Amino acid sequence: MLTVKNNPLVVYEMTKDEETAEQFLRGRGLLHSERLCPVCGEAMRLGHGGMAWCCYNRSCRREVSIHKLTWFE
Repeated sequence: MLTVKNNPLVVYEMTKDEETAEQFLRGRGLLHSERLCPVCGEAMRLGHGGMAWCCYNRSCRREVSIHKLTWFE
């Protein structure tokens, strides 16, 4: 059985484009798959081409990098 640990080709296939790489990293808990706003506590959504978490609460509108509080920070 091919696994990520023993086959670099599997890692390449799972990270060959940005969308696939993000799914790979989220699936392994290295990027958040959901996020609560640190200011108002509302659920945030991905924005700015998937590079930032955005709060859509009209009184808040906070933005946070997808790397914040992850292994990549």
